[in-house]
This record gives sequence, C-alpha cells and structure tokens, in this order.
Amino acid sequence: MQLSPSTKRLPQEKARTPLSIRDRLALILLLLACFVPTAGYCVEDEDPYVFKSMVGRVYFELENLDRNEKTTETKTDKFTQIYSLDLKGNIGSRRLLIYDAGVSLTDTDTDTNGTENGTRSVNYYFTTTLLPKSSIPFTLYGNRTDDTNSTQAGDTDTKKTTYGLRWFLKLRTLPVTTINVEKSSSVSEGSELETTLYRTAMKKELGPTVNELQFDLTRNNDKVNDTGDSSDMGLNFTNRTNISKRTYFFLGASRSVNSSDTTDTKVKGMSFNLNSKPSIDFSQTHNFSWYKSESDGSMEGSNYSGDMQYKFTDRLSSGLSLSAGTTNNESSTSTYESENLSSLLNTSYILTRNLYLTEVISYSEVKTNSSDASINVGDRKVLKVTTNVNYTKPLTWAILQSTVGAGYTEEKSTNQQAGKGIEYNFNLALNDINVNPYVGFSTSASYSFIDSFSGDIGGRTIAYTLDAFNKVWKKYVAMTARYSKSDQSSYLEALDQKTELYRFDANTSYFKNTKLQLFAERNNSFYEANGFSTSDSTGVSASRSTPLLGGSLDMSASYELLYSKFTGGTDRSVTASYTGRYTKTLLKNTAWQFLAQRNDTKTSNSFSNVTYFENSLLNPIRSWLLSLEHRYTINKDNNLEYTESRILFRATRQFVRIW
Repeated sequence: MQLSPSTKRLPQEKARTPLSIRDRLALILLLLACFVPTAGYCVEDEDPYVFKSMVGRVYFELENLDRNEKTTETKTDKFTQIYSLDLKGNIGSRRLLIYDAGVSLTDTDTDTNGTENGTRSVNYYFTTTLLPKSSIPFTLYGNRTDDTNSTQAGDTDTKKTTYGLRWFLKLRTLPVTTINVEKSSSVSEGSELETTLYRTAMKKELGPTVNELQFDLTRNNDKVNDTGDSSDMGLNFTNRTNISKRTYFFLGASRSVNSSDTTDTKVKGMSFNLNSKPSIDFSQTHNFSWYKSESDGSMEGSNYSGDMQYKFTDRLSSGLSLSAGTTNNESSTSTYESENLSSLLNTSYILTRNLYLTEVISYSEVKTNSSDASINVGDRKVLKVTTNVNYTKPLTWAILQSTVGAGYTEEKSTNQQAGKGIEYNFNLALNDINVNPYVGFSTSASYSFIDSFSGDIGGRTIAYTLDAFNKVWKKYVAMTARYSKSDQSSYLEALDQKTELYRFDANTSYFKNTKLQLFAERNNSFYEANGFSTSDSTGVSASRSTPLLGGSLDMSASYELLYSKFTGGTDRSVTASYTGRYTKTLLKNTAWQFLAQRNDTKTSNSFSNVTYFENSLLNPIRSWLLSLEHRYTINKDNNLEYTESRILFRATRQFVRIW
C-alpha cells in the first residue's frame, strides 16, 4: 500500500530581501539596549526542584566570510538566532511531583554569493516524575523537534517525536529494577521510520555478590519501504563476587539477535575473571572469554590467560603464566582453524647481595588449518630452557650489571625450518660512570647466538649503546648524546635487520621565561623486507613569555630539517613554525587577544604555507557576554591558493527567575 508523504513541498514564494550585515548588527545592538538587565539570581548547591524556576536564554551569532581563490570569490553571510525557555519546579511538594519543560528555537539564515538558504529548528520537551523521593518514582517524558530546511527549490520538513516512560523500583526484598519504554518516529519527505525500545534492568546484592541483568529489545518499522523492518534483542548478565578482601570473581554473559528481512545474526559470549592476592607472597590472575557469531557463516573462538606469582622465601620466588586460544571460522567459500598455546615458568634465587640466578622455561605451540593455501602455515612448536646468572655491583665510579646465560632451544615445524641448538647470551652494562667531573657516561653491550647441532635454526644478535651527559654547567645547558648499534641475523631471513643511531640533545632554561632546545639525529637501518634507509634530522625550537605594556606576550619558533634516503629514492622535508600571542585586559573587563602564526612545510614533491592573524575581544556587560573575532588566513600550497577573511560576532544572555 502506497502511503502519502507526511510533508509536502510548499510552492515557491518570492524570495525575501536579506538583511545586510549593517542592518543585522543594528538589530542586535537594539536588542542589547532593550534588554540590559538588572542583577540575575542564582541558586548554588541547592536542590533545583525545591523552588520553581524559569531560565531564558538568547544567543545571536553573526558571521561574515570572504574567501578569494585565484579565479573564484565566495562571500558568505550567516546569521544565527537561538531562543530558549526552560521551566523547572514541583507541583504540590518536592516529594509529590516534579517537572522539567522547555522550548527552544534555532534559526539560521545563510547567504552565499546571493544564494539564500535557511534552517529552522523548534524543540519542545517535557519530563515529569511522580513520587521522585520514594522508592518507586515514575517518570513520563516527551520530546518533539520540527526542522525546516529552506532553499531556492523549496522547503523540506523533518519531524522527530520521542515519548516514553521510566519506572524505577527499589523495594526491600526485590531486585532494584528500572523499566523503560520509549517510542520515537522520524518523518520527512519520502521517509517515515518508527523505533520502539523496551528495556529492563535489574540489580541485586546478595551477601558479597552483585548481580545485574539487562534486557533490550528495539524494533524498527519503516512505513515507506516494506523491506526496511528490523529488530535487535540483547540480554546481558554480570556477577561480581568479593570472595575476600583481596580476592574477587567476575562473570559476564551476553546474547544478541539482529533480525531483518534479509538476514539474521546471532552473537553470544561469556567472560570470566579471577583476581586474588591473599598474601604478600602469593598472587594470581585468571581470564577466560568465549564468543560465537552466526550469520551467513560462523565465527567461534576462546581465549584464556593466567598468571601466578609466589615468593617461597626471601631468596626464592617463582612465577607461572599460561595463555591459550582457539579460532574457528566458516563461510560458504572457506574455512579457517587455529590453536595457540604458550606458557612461561620463571624462577629466581638470590645467592648473595650482588648475585642472583634465574631459570626460564618457555613453550609455545601454534596450529593452523585453512582451505586457503596462502594462509595455511601449518604447525610450529618452540621450546626454550634458559639459565641466567645476574650480577650487580655498585662501584666507586659506576654501577656494574652483567648477565651470562645459556639454554636449550628446540623448534619443530611442518612447513618451515626447524632444529635444535644451544642459545648463549651475554650482557654487560656500566651506569652512571663517574671518571671525571665534567661528563658522565652509561654504556651497555649484549651478544647472543644459537649454536645449532640439529637442523638449521642458527642466529646471532649484537647490540651496544653509549650515552653521555654533562655534569657541569647544568644551570646553563643540559646536553645528552647517544650512540647505539644493533645487528640481528636469523635463519628466518625476513627477520634480518641492522640499525645504527646517533643523537644529540641540548636544552636550556637559563634565560628568564625562555626555553631553547636543539637536537640532531642520524638513523641508519636495514630490514630484509624493506631494504636500506638513512635519515638525518635536525631541529631547533625557542619559546619566550614576557610581560609587555600591561599584558602578556608569548612567542615561539621551531625549525626542523629531515633528509631521507631509501631504496628507490630520496626525500627532503623542511618544517618551520612561528607563533606570537599577545593578551591584555582593556577597560578593566574586556579581554583582548592578538595571535599571529605561520606554518611552512616543504618536501621534494609538495609545499604548504599557511599564515593567519587573529584578533578577538571578549567583554561581559552585566548579564550579557559579547565577543568579536576577526581572522585573516593566507594559504598557499602546490594544489590550492586562497585568502580568507572571517568576522564573527556573538552575544548571549541568560535570564533567571526563581520563586
């Protein structure tokens, strides 16, 4: 059955002659002069429903925008008016009935190069609650919005209506219950949609447990398109139990069903969490989740992660962690299954004040099976058993830290390289090296390799770092320098990489209200997958704040140069930014701010220059708040060049009546 649209296009009328900017400004100033108020009223830290109140607000905004490009010019005048009135209070008494009601009107007229457009929105709302202070407050509410969009082609109307009820029940023996029923509709030309929501939420505390249950049902009815109906149903349950002061348990479950004329989707899942720290020596955490989704295909998966830490004695401590997961996806064209498992057992024993021993056993397993051969990587198992001896010694001139370790490594795979071997690792670090009164140092070096005696799983990693910092003249300037290098080779060629870094930083705040910063960096890298690359970057920045002529002047500037060379080409970019901001209070209560900023960016293939100036005034006149802004922008880049001038005037006022 064909339904007639609820709104009809009005016949085109003769366009109104728009008010000029001067006329609109004069109208606003006239209103300001007429409505200069007496002192307003305000109630702070009080129940707003004890008294009856009426709050009125007016807001005016006038905007003029002039944009000039190379071949086009765009002039836009925009005038926005907002009027609102809100009522709040009680009927009979604060405990019997309270209400909120209001109406607002928003009207916007826009003129762009002689083309007029307008929007008007009228909103009404009403909310009332019976017995608001009781254990069974009952609320009724409604909201209506009428939007009209006016163009030269005609007017288009949209009407949105929402009404509903909310009942809150807090009885002594029953769960705390909230019932909400809401119906909304949206009607416009060629469209009419109704939505109905049913929601019930319950909460009950039983001893140390808190249980919550929520049910939602949403029905969408498209009265124009017969295939546009749909519904969503959701059910959620949570339980939190405080087993003891340091142990809690959480359980959650959910189910949702989405139905439409074309497809149905069902999703369900659950989660579990246990967190316990019964003593200072023992702690544990366990997490489990499961989900399943059914539509044209199906997706199902589960994940578990757990961790336990125990301190047997002051010298001996141990920890165990485990994670596992499964994934099973099926569709009409393919299937995919995977399982993963990883575990880690670590034990630490303090031999002396400076020497301690660690033992780490790790195991990981991955299994995949897919009908798509490109992602079917097969099965892989990795076992590692490592023993480390760690030594720490404070010296008179540095802090020494070293680690020596060895372990067994075994890898098995159906489609990749595998084998067995012994892995060795050595680490040495000297921190806060104090060998002279001028410069401090820190350095570290590490080396690890796998000696394969079966298969081909060899690999080697070398890394070292040197840091330097000044210890004198710190009140003048703080300087740091770093050099680091790493080289990793693996039997899996995709993991081969080399990196080298040089960096220098200097900053100072010696001069009052002034900060200066400087850095320089070179980064060389090689990745088997991406090739070789080198980048050189240098940057400097400065900022200063100072009082000037009764105001405050803030200035900042930054400059950064980046040159990159990589496999296949080079690139160069320069970025510069300059900012100046001056703020001052004029005529005791008028805040003035002037802002000037320029941002320049240039690369090998593009450039961008943006300059803008902004003036703003903010002045409260009794209960009115007035602001005037002017912003001028100059933009140049390889694709676009334009200038833009924007003037914005705002006036707002609030009226309050309490009785």
